[in-house]
Amino acid sequence: MKKKGWLCRCQIEIFVFLIFFTGLLLHVPDMEELDSWCTTYYTVGYEFGFSSRLLVGSLVGLIFPQLYTSNLYVVLMAVGIGLCLIAAAAVGRFIKRTGADMRGMAAFLCALWIASPASIVYLFQQNTFGRMDTFLVIDTLLIFMLSIATKNPKKWLGVTALVLAAVLTHQVYVFIYFPLPAAILIHEFFQSEDRKKYGAYGLLLFGSCFALALYLQLFSKVNCANAHEMYEKVIARTSLQNVNETVLQFEYFGKFSDHWNAFGKYMIGDCIKTGLAACALLLPLWIFLVRLWISYRRHIEKKDRLSFWLMMACHLPYIPIFVITVDWGRWFAGFLIFDFLLIFYLLASGDRAMVKCLEEKKEALRTNPAPGLLLLVYLAALGKFDAINVSASAGRLVEYIGKWTEYLGF
Repeated sequence: MKKKGWLCRCQIEIFVFLIFFTGLLLHVPDMEELDSWCTTYYTVGYEFGFSSRLLVGSLVGLIFPQLYTSNLYVVLMAVGIGLCLIAAAAVGRFIKRTGADMRGMAAFLCALWIASPASIVYLFQQNTFGRMDTFLVIDTLLIFMLSIATKNPKKWLGVTALVLAAVLTHQVYVFIYFPLPAAILIHEFFQSEDRKKYGAYGLLLFGSCFALALYLQLFSKVNCANAHEMYEKVIARTSLQNVNETVLQFEYFGKFSDHWNAFGKYMIGDCIKTGLAACALLLPLWIFLVRLWISYRRHIEKKDRLSFWLMMACHLPYIPIFVITVDWGRWFAGFLIFDFLLIFYLLASGDRAMVKCLEEKKEALRTNPAPGLLLLVYLAALGKFDAINVSASAGRLVEYIGKWTEYLGF
């Protein structure tokens, strides 16, 4: 039999990459529009001490000791293209790892994610392009691919290394993307006959992740007296456009109360309004996901119920991050990416209950494909999440409601 060429073997990955790459080209800001709230972290590294969010800047500094804006733009574009490649590879690997009779359903689930506001394209907009979240998503996709690639428990050494790299990149990872490896480990722990070994890997994963995150958040410091001194050192080797002294002040010298007093208490009201509007607009997707998890719960065996509830408990870390910070669009995106990738993992790993409930979904879509197609079109029309404003569509809905309540005298 003639062996298929790589173009034929990788047609799914190529197609998905082109979708993501087109999103990059459509949304990416010009070099003059780069947001210094995103780019500052590329200008600081471990020469300032072992502190938070310095890993990426250290790596970039090895390549560009003098970081001009043009250099940084090349780096950001390369990272964006790399994210497109990794996300396309993850989608392709997931579909190919799924049983042949369920690949159509796997492709539909991937299409839902790609069309949704939580697609990786949300990271290519003006106030998200270059954010450390990009690297957190890359790490999470790599963890996902490693998790479905093998059942060998030694993979958790690699997962732990990726998790620690993500925490060093930005410790917010603990709240928005660490729930995925946590849920996968819980599932594999309860499915394994050698729970002692998985318990050891779990202790390593959770212990090292939380210990590093707590140290970086509460105890680490930079070797500068104040933000202005740090800023003066940074601008000596980078363009003024790349760095923001206010970012350095809040991230390395300010307290949480400073951030709350400057931003939180003034913005939280708008966050709640646009957040509720986004939840309303995403109601069809919420219904789909909730019904899927309810169906999954119905199909699991009695002995797996604890595993199910512990996996669902991995949604809880999103509560504090919504309460204490205002970048709600980032947290919504993380929440949905977690849910999609967890479903992908369970299907690709052959979880009996997930296969069973998705077989029911497949049959329903085969009988009446219109709801599925309409959901895809609707999600695509909503646009993508925004870092602070949650989403443009949610913002417009809040604006319209405000105008009509004013017109009607409420």
